[in-house]
Amino acid sequence: MTPPASSSTSPASLAPEGADASIRVWDLPTRLLHWAMAGLFAASFGLATLSSEHSPAFRWHMAAGLALVGAAALRVVWGFMGSRHARFRSFLCGPGTLLSYLADAARGRDKRQAGHNPGAAFAAMALLLLPFGLVATGLAMSGRKEAFEDLHQALAYGMLAAVMAHLAGLAFHAIRHRDRTPSSMVTGRKLGRPEEGIASVHPLPALAALLLLGGWGSLLVRSFDAERGLLSLPGVAPIQLGEGGGHGPGHESEAEDDD
Repeated sequence: MTPPASSSTSPASLAPEGADASIRVWDLPTRLLHWAMAGLFAASFGLATLSSEHSPAFRWHMAAGLALVGAAALRVVWGFMGSRHARFRSFLCGPGTLLSYLADAARGRDKRQAGHNPGAAFAAMALLLLPFGLVATGLAMSGRKEAFEDLHQALAYGMLAAVMAHLAGLAFHAIRHRDRTPSSMVTGRKLGRPEEGIASVHPLPALAALLLLGGWGSLLVRSFDAERGLLSLPGVAPIQLGEGGGHGPGHESEAEDDD
């Protein structure tokens, strides 16, 4: 007798060989850290742009930047430990590969890829590395080294440009390939060949990343005095974020000088 067909067959396994199916591409840690970084950069950049340099709100942009670099650090770790498309080795490439990809895209000959294409790979690396430079120059500025101010601002606008380039590339890819890429960082799924999918969304590492990021954010909130711009982390000497809040000696004379 012929054995009955299994009722647990996945949609991907039902697809003809070589045909596109809905496949799992992005695991939970990748998506969680992606959106954490997006939200924290938006908060930090918005607070810096919309508030006065001497206001407590402006100082919170520095705390948001420190939270951002925590998320970026976790994503770097996951780039070595994560699933197939999250790992650096799956998408790191040189400038020649990027130029070749852009030339093919301009001619309509670029190939669809399940993970990062070369353009997205360069944007991803810029968005991972720039937060470290932003925090380093921001802390240097807090030590009243004004020479770092222009560099800090250039890095901030450089990261904004990388975000815009990433979104433009995403829009181009969505129009050209129509493979559900725009929603994939929410659902984790897009159209592709079944063999390109990942086996697990890694829920436990995602929970660990959430707890670490939440703990770091909570520590920053509890340790930060926005009025004085002072960050007092356990076991670390207090860090002045920006100029003091005006409660220390000499504030009145500084305020008069500003007038």
